[in-house]
Amino acid sequence: MDNYYQILGVDKKADFAEIKRAYRKLVLKYHPDRNSAEEKVAAEEKFKKIAQAYEVLSDEKKREEYDRQFFRQKNAKQNQKTTQQKSSRANTDFANYNKRFRDFFGFDPETKKKVSKEDKQGKNKFETDNLFNRFFGAKK
Repeated sequence: MDNYYQILGVDKKADFAEIKRAYRKLVLKYHPDRNSAEEKVAAEEKFKKIAQAYEVLSDEKKREEYDRQFFRQKNAKQNQKTTQQKSSRANTDFANYNKRFRDFFGFDPETKKKVSKEDKQGKNKFETDNLFNRFFGAKK
């Protein structure tokens, strides 16, 4: 769906007089009879779009319906982009599930063998004793 406001070069809040002024200016510029033979086809297409935009934006009922549809479609596209971004983040979270499973449970699901939870420095990555003591007040 074309953005009729952009075609006419007016703001969404433009009143009828402003729309009419922009329409007249563009019609004179892109009228097929006022353009050379090389530019005639492109000018004719642009002229048709301008006429269609003016027809919709100059009628209050058509304009309200257009605004509802256009901005609903625009919001739907934006929501779709947001959903795709969220899903791509979710996919990266599970990219190394075997490694995470091994690290957390100390067990490799593929080989079914116990794996050490210690990292390169010899520390347990998931040492929960300190965390447990901090929250529940147990002192050493």
